[in-house]
Amino acid sequence: MGELFEDGGCISSNNPLLHPFELPIAFNWPSLKIAKHASFNITQGRPICPSFMYYLDPNEDPSEKFYLLVNGSLYREDNSLTDPEDYCFDVDENANTILPAVCFPQTDDDYTNSVEEEIYRLYPYGMLISIPFLLLTLLVYISLKQLRNLHGCCLMSQVSSLLIGYTCLVILQIASETIGNTSCRVIGEFFIILIITVNIALIVFTHLVINLF
Repeated sequence: MGELFEDGGCISSNNPLLHPFELPIAFNWPSLKIAKHASFNITQGRPICPSFMYYLDPNEDPSEKFYLLVNGSLYREDNSLTDPEDYCFDVDENANTILPAVCFPQTDDDYTNSVEEEIYRLYPYGMLISIPFLLLTLLVYISLKQLRNLHGCCLMSQVSSLLIGYTCLVILQIASETIGNTSCRVIGEFFIILIITVNIALIVFTHLVINLF
């Protein structure tokens, strides 16, 4: 294939083991007899693993002896099976051979963390849905004079703060993957100061409205 995995990605390599790239001998399951005819669809790239990867090296650990099955899975001497999407063949430059690099098994903590990350990604979109309704509520209370009483002014102050806060959080969380940590921290602190300033201004505005109306 002409590429090996290094520094978190696939890079071109002139390693003679890759030119040409040859898969290990395939075996039938469950007899573990050599398959006379086997064909595979090879996908180039790194598997999506919940954590890190490691090489199966039978020379260091006999239990890591592996057999490439005709369905693309790996069978190991410890009676475990590894699905095709959970490993890839890569050049182990230390051993100067091609070995399967497999994903570490996913633990309960990994699953919990992945679920929490997905929920965290959904937060800004939930707030994004709320922003138009907050804005609509604020416009209604500003437009109707009979709603600009003490309760209405307090509600306008609260809705305005939520509107500014949600907008800032949406921008920060969506853009956090494209901006650096320093920029994110500076923008976050600026928004905090802005929210505090606006909140104080809204309190003053509320008192003025109460006195005028």
